[in-house]
Amino acid sequence: MLSLIETLTGFAAIMMMLSLLVKTLTSVIKNQWDYYSDNLKHEVQRLALETTGKSWETLVQNPTAPDWVRSIDWERLGDEFLTPAYMSWFLKQLDQNARVSDIDSRLKIHVASVKYTFEMRMKNLALAVGLALCLLLNINAFTIWKSLYTDQQLRATFSSSYAEKATRLAEEQANQKDADAKLKNFQTSMRGFLTDVGFGIGRIWQANPPSDNADPKQRAPIRVFVYEFFGSLLTGILVSIAAPYWHDLLQALASLRPDKAKT
Repeated sequence: MLSLIETLTGFAAIMMMLSLLVKTLTSVIKNQWDYYSDNLKHEVQRLALETTGKSWETLVQNPTAPDWVRSIDWERLGDEFLTPAYMSWFLKQLDQNARVSDIDSRLKIHVASVKYTFEMRMKNLALAVGLALCLLLNINAFTIWKSLYTDQQLRATFSSSYAEKATRLAEEQANQKDADAKLKNFQTSMRGFLTDVGFGIGRIWQANPPSDNADPKQRAPIRVFVYEFFGSLLTGILVSIAAPYWHDLLQALASLRPDKAKT
């Protein structure tokens, strides 16, 4: 029972560390491409169409439209832009006949749409980053689990000191805001991860991938490829769940260990 708990703890620690790396890389990518402002612009243009009956291009090209409408910097705008008072004024500037009587209820729908679309895009981005990272580096959850379960020393290391290391990194990331610092932290943490978890990474890139199966038929390249591919695919899905879930699981498992349990 103890070996299973330690295996689960070590596995959760590795998945948590990898999730944090995916989260950091996703954040770096998000800072390079402003997804939120795109969603905001789209919803404002939809609202303009609903209230005026005219497309955004038609409204902007109207000679009576203010000049500043044509040069809006959407990247500098946030939720504070989507208030009933401001949007009523904004739409009236575009078209004096804009129907703004029910602007409050309309705005609630569009604000919710902006947030939902942004959250979904971030989840999809995190999933794509997780899958790409795990498939490219061949990080195999099956191999990691098997190695932890069969190696007592490895299991003890990852269920104790490595779990504490992952927890500390999570706390550090929570207080980290600077984009350059995040990128530097990702590079350092990624190198450390590749070194620490080398037993479950990159087997498919080896000329003769190791196999624990004594049957030569099981060592065929196609079988090795399928095993490594689906193992990496599973890892990508697992780490995309997000680090907080692995953190909670890690804390719960740690409390079950005899040396951590309260008497």
